[in-house]
Amino acid sequence: MSRLDEISEKRKSAHQKLISLNSKTYKAFLEMEKAAFSDGNLSGKSKELIAVGISVVVDCESCMQWHIEQAARAGASMREVLEAVEVGIEMGGGPATVSARFALEVMENVFKEKIPGDIYLYQISDTFRPDWGSSPPMVAACGKSRTLIPKQNLAADRRAV
Repeated sequence: MSRLDEISEKRKSAHQKLISLNSKTYKAFLEMEKAAFSDGNLSGKSKELIAVGISVVVDCESCMQWHIEQAARAGASMREVLEAVEVGIEMGGGPATVSARFALEVMENVFKEKIPGDIYLYQISDTFRPDWGSSPPMVAACGKSRTLIPKQNLAADRRAV
Protein backbone atom coordinates (compact mmCIF):
# COMPACT_ATOMS: atom_id res chain seq x y z
CA MET A 1 0.00 0.00 0.00
CA SER A 2 1.39 3.41 -0.96
CA ARG A 3 1.91 6.21 1.54
CA LEU A 4 -1.00 8.14 -0.02
CA ASP A 5 -3.27 5.09 0.23
CA GLU A 6 -2.29 4.69 3.90
CA ILE A 7 -3.19 8.30 4.63
CA SER A 8 -6.56 7.88 2.86
CA GLU A 9 -7.30 4.66 4.76
CA LYS A 10 -6.43 6.24 8.13
CA ARG A 11 -8.65 9.23 7.33
CA LYS A 12 -11.56 6.98 6.29
CA SER A 13 -11.12 4.77 9.36
CA ALA A 14 -11.07 7.74 11.74
CA HIS A 15 -14.14 9.17 9.97
CA GLN A 16 -16.07 5.92 10.45
CA LYS A 17 -15.01 5.62 14.10
CA LEU A 18 -16.10 9.18 14.90
CA ILE A 19 -19.43 8.61 13.13
CA SER A 20 -20.01 5.29 14.95
CA LEU A 21 -19.23 7.00 18.27
CA ASN A 22 -21.92 9.56 17.42
CA SER A 23 -19.50 12.45 17.99
CA LYS A 24 -21.54 15.65 18.10
CA THR A 25 -18.43 17.73 17.59
CA TYR A 26 -17.39 15.74 14.52
CA LYS A 27 -20.89 15.93 13.06
CA ALA A 28 -20.83 19.71 13.58
CA PHE A 29 -17.42 19.83 11.90
CA LEU A 30 -18.78 17.95 8.86
CA GLU A 31 -21.69 20.41 8.62
CA MET A 32 -19.29 23.35 8.90
CA GLU A 33 -17.07 21.79 6.21
CA LYS A 34 -20.08 21.34 3.92
CA ALA A 35 -21.10 24.99 4.42
CA ALA A 36 -17.55 26.33 4.05
CA PHE A 37 -16.87 24.54 0.76
CA SER A 38 -20.23 24.99 -0.92
CA ASP A 39 -20.51 27.42 -3.83
CA GLY A 40 -21.17 31.01 -2.80
CA ASN A 41 -19.47 34.20 -3.91
CA LEU A 42 -16.41 31.96 -4.26
CA SER A 43 -16.77 28.69 -6.11
CA GLY A 44 -16.17 25.41 -4.34
CA LYS A 45 -13.10 24.98 -6.55
CA SER A 46 -11.67 28.33 -5.41
CA LYS A 47 -12.29 27.40 -1.79
CA GLU A 48 -10.53 24.05 -2.24
CA LEU A 49 -7.55 25.85 -3.79
CA ILE A 50 -7.44 28.19 -0.79
CA ALA A 51 -7.48 25.12 1.47
CA VAL A 52 -4.57 23.62 -0.49
CA GLY A 53 -2.45 26.70 0.24
CA ILE A 54 -3.43 26.71 3.90
CA SER A 55 -2.65 22.98 4.16
CA VAL A 56 0.88 23.64 2.91
CA VAL A 57 1.38 26.41 5.49
CA VAL A 58 0.14 24.28 8.41
CA ASP A 59 2.00 21.19 7.08
CA CYS A 60 -1.00 18.85 7.21
CA GLU A 61 -0.33 16.00 4.79
CA SER A 62 -3.80 14.50 5.12
CA CYS A 63 -5.29 17.96 4.51
CA MET A 64 -3.09 18.52 1.45
CA GLN A 65 -4.08 15.17 -0.01
CA TRP A 66 -7.80 15.69 0.67
CA HIS A 67 -7.97 19.24 -0.66
CA ILE A 68 -5.84 18.54 -3.75
CA GLU A 69 -8.15 15.63 -4.55
CA GLN A 70 -11.25 17.76 -3.91
CA ALA A 71 -9.88 20.64 -5.99
CA ALA A 72 -9.26 18.24 -8.88
CA ARG A 73 -12.81 16.85 -8.54
CA ALA A 74 -14.11 20.43 -8.61
CA GLY A 75 -12.32 20.98 -11.93
CA ALA A 76 -8.99 22.48 -10.87
CA SER A 77 -6.06 21.85 -13.19
CA MET A 78 -2.64 20.77 -12.02
CA ARG A 79 -1.33 24.29 -12.73
CA GLU A 80 -4.09 25.85 -10.58
CA VAL A 81 -3.22 23.49 -7.72
CA LEU A 82 0.46 24.33 -8.18
CA GLU A 83 -0.31 28.05 -7.88
CA ALA A 84 -2.22 27.37 -4.66
CA VAL A 85 0.80 25.44 -3.35
CA GLU A 86 3.04 28.35 -4.37
CA VAL A 87 0.86 30.82 -2.44
CA GLY A 88 1.24 28.50 0.57
CA ILE A 89 5.01 28.52 0.11
CA GLU A 90 5.06 32.32 0.02
CA MET A 91 2.84 32.61 3.09
CA GLY A 92 4.73 29.97 5.06
CA GLY A 93 8.30 30.76 4.00
CA GLY A 94 11.05 28.15 4.09
CA PRO A 95 9.24 25.53 6.22
CA ALA A 96 6.36 25.52 3.72
CA THR A 97 8.73 24.36 0.96
CA VAL A 98 9.08 21.11 2.91
CA SER A 99 5.29 20.73 2.95
CA ALA A 100 5.18 21.51 -0.75
CA ARG A 101 7.23 18.37 -1.45
CA PHE A 102 4.34 16.26 -0.21
CA ALA A 103 1.83 18.35 -2.17
CA LEU A 104 3.84 17.67 -5.34
CA GLU A 105 3.73 13.93 -4.61
CA VAL A 106 -0.06 14.08 -4.23
CA MET A 107 -0.40 16.16 -7.41
CA GLU A 108 1.53 13.54 -9.40
CA ASN A 109 -0.79 10.87 -8.03
CA VAL A 110 -4.05 12.79 -8.58
CA PHE A 111 -3.25 14.16 -12.02
CA LYS A 112 -1.34 11.01 -13.13
CA GLU A 113 1.45 13.20 -14.46
CA LYS A 114 5.13 13.01 -13.52
CA ILE A 115 6.54 16.39 -12.55
CA PRO A 116 10.09 16.87 -13.83
CA GLY A 117 12.56 17.63 -11.10
CA ASP A 118 15.39 15.13 -10.89
CA ILE A 119 18.64 16.75 -9.83
CA TYR A 120 21.56 16.43 -12.22
CA LEU A 121 25.12 17.53 -11.52
CA TYR A 122 26.99 19.51 -14.15
CA GLN A 123 30.55 20.76 -14.12
CA ILE A 124 30.23 24.40 -15.17
CA SER A 125 33.71 24.89 -16.57
CA ASP A 126 36.99 23.16 -17.21
CA THR A 127 38.78 26.47 -16.77
CA PHE A 128 40.80 26.74 -13.59
CA ARG A 129 40.15 29.76 -11.36
CA PRO A 130 42.14 30.31 -8.15
CA ASP A 131 38.97 30.82 -6.09
CA TRP A 132 37.73 27.32 -7.11
CA GLY A 133 40.58 25.46 -5.45
CA SER A 134 41.74 22.33 -7.28
CA SER A 135 38.63 21.75 -9.41
CA PRO A 136 35.77 23.75 -10.90
CA PRO A 137 32.53 23.79 -8.93
CA MET A 138 29.67 21.45 -9.72
CA VAL A 139 26.15 22.75 -9.93
CA ALA A 140 22.76 21.04 -9.91
CA ALA A 141 20.16 21.54 -12.57
CA CYS A 142 16.64 20.72 -11.48
CA GLY A 143 14.30 19.36 -14.14
CA LYS A 144 13.64 21.32 -17.30
CA SER A 145 14.05 24.67 -15.57
CA ARG A 146 17.78 24.07 -15.05
CA THR A 147 17.86 26.04 -11.83
CA LEU A 148 21.52 26.09 -10.91
CA ILE A 149 22.41 25.34 -7.32
CA PRO A 150 26.09 25.42 -6.28
CA LYS A 151 27.24 21.96 -5.19
CA GLN A 152 28.17 23.21 -1.74
CA ASN A 153 24.52 24.26 -1.22
CA LEU A 154 22.98 20.97 -2.39
CA ALA A 155 22.62 19.50 1.08
CA ALA A 156 20.50 22.46 2.13
CA ASP A 157 18.71 22.82 -1.22
CA ARG A 158 17.41 19.34 -2.00
CA ARG A 159 13.91 20.78 -2.18
CA ALA A 160 11.73 19.67 -5.08
CA VAL A 161 10.36 23.18 -5.56
